[in-house]
Amino acid sequence: MYQFETIIHMRRCLVLFLALLMTLSACTQRSIDHVSFSKGEPHSSLDFRQYFETMSTKYGPCTVNIQSDIFDSKSAQHLFSSITEDLHSISKTTGITVDDFSPFTIYIVESAPIGVERYDNLLYCTAEDVENRNYLADLACVALNIKEYWKAFGLESCILGRKADDTLLKSIFEKTNDLDILSLFISYFTKPFANNDEIQLAQQTATAVTRYILEKYGGKALLEEDCIIYKQEWLKSIGVDRPYSDPLHDDLRSYTFRRSAQYPLIAVNDHDHRFYILQLSDMKTAKAVRRFLYDAAVGPQKVLQFITEQAPEHYERIKERYEGKLDIYCSTTSGGSANPGLRRIQLQQSYGYLHELGHILVPTLQSGKGLDPVWQYEGLCEYLSYMIYPANSLLHSYYEDALVLYSKTGSDPGEGKSNNPANRAFWARVTEIYLKNAPLPNDAESIDLPLFISSMAEARVRYPEELKESIWVIPINSLHPLIDGNDLTYAQAFCFSRYLIEQYSFSKYLDYCSNLYTFEEAFSKPYSELMTEYENKIYSTN
Repeated sequence: MYQFETIIHMRRCLVLFLALLMTLSACTQRSIDHVSFSKGEPHSSLDFRQYFETMSTKYGPCTVNIQSDIFDSKSAQHLFSSITEDLHSISKTTGITVDDFSPFTIYIVESAPIGVERYDNLLYCTAEDVENRNYLADLACVALNIKEYWKAFGLESCILGRKADDTLLKSIFEKTNDLDILSLFISYFTKPFANNDEIQLAQQTATAVTRYILEKYGGKALLEEDCIIYKQEWLKSIGVDRPYSDPLHDDLRSYTFRRSAQYPLIAVNDHDHRFYILQLSDMKTAKAVRRFLYDAAVGPQKVLQFITEQAPEHYERIKERYEGKLDIYCSTTSGGSANPGLRRIQLQQSYGYLHELGHILVPTLQSGKGLDPVWQYEGLCEYLSYMIYPANSLLHSYYEDALVLYSKTGSDPGEGKSNNPANRAFWARVTEIYLKNAPLPNDAESIDLPLFISSMAEARVRYPEELKESIWVIPINSLHPLIDGNDLTYAQAFCFSRYLIEQYSFSKYLDYCSNLYTFEEAFSKPYSELMTEYENKIYSTN
């Protein structure tokens, strides 16, 4: 009898306990489903340029702000429920609790003209984006503080149950000569830099690598900044026995990315330098975009280090000019230029970045006619981009479009890549002069760049009549007819500047460019005398 009563009592306790759990669960669900919204702070941002009032609520680290103009209590509850469910999906997939997510804010707006937008820990999307889960990858980014797009895409794929075709990926990665796409850099997911096949390959690879990391190491491993070792392991796991490394990775970590209606990719570094990227003639592919941003990160640091060593008294002033907001726009319709006052650079060729940055670091002196692009400043900027850090695309352009092309035709301009026969004749002569002094390089990285530029300068002197119609022999002051200048070309300005720097020091040259001394005070001789000495030394032996 006693045992029977005990069993009855235990059953009653169990029923009461289960009822309590169900009540608590229901209360918790009601607290999510029936959350209260209150008036939030008005929205105003230089990134998302819309002003509106908000209705706001919080869930753990997540703040949900709904534009007041579209706020409806019933739909707000539904949107909030969808967001919390997606947060729990991210948590379940990664094994990271919602409470451990980074603090972030979602703005649900009436209109997002270019789709979902994300700026640091702020996310902008429409109610439709939430309903359709178009915001899921960006939600993962802000919730987990992810900077690399491929990880967010991979998480989205895992949450949505997408599968990668490992057999297909194996066949591709066994055959391809270049594993750069395994970097999964954002440009490989972005048109027009990547084509449809490249984008699909990047998406499948991101899905496969993410799933591999999650299943073997867990969500926290995915959040590590350097996943190169995991990519190598993944390659081996699908049967591809090839070494993989990424020497560009560390120097690209300073960038965050966004887009606009005009620019498919906007890269922002930790100095708030904003690169508005379009396809340029030397930057058409995803790999070229990645290399350009690497050069844009490393090049200025090489310049600053060079100044620290060679002209330390100028360092602080130049470093200050480098730091702070700077806008760099790609342009397909006009040439390269720099405006130090507006802190703005325009590029027609990606390899012109360091040259134009030089005009920001050591601004051209102003005259009554504006900024004078005279030889000493152009020579300095050429020195930065030829001697201190030549961009990868510059080396390839001179190697492939000149030396390799015209070494097959000699002084005959042939077809070339220019519509101007005089320009083709110029590059043929430059190649001829170069090959008289050095053998044809085996690859672009082996080119003797100073020799190539001096060959450009010499071609004008050797063949003035033959090349007089080529743009490459037009003096700087003729390209800018409103200013007083010198009759040197850009190549000649580089060669003379290099001569002065090597004879007298980089510090003295910066003294002159900074207007601390006149030419004769800086170099102890008048311009005409030093120019004669330079020409005698350079051309007398040829």
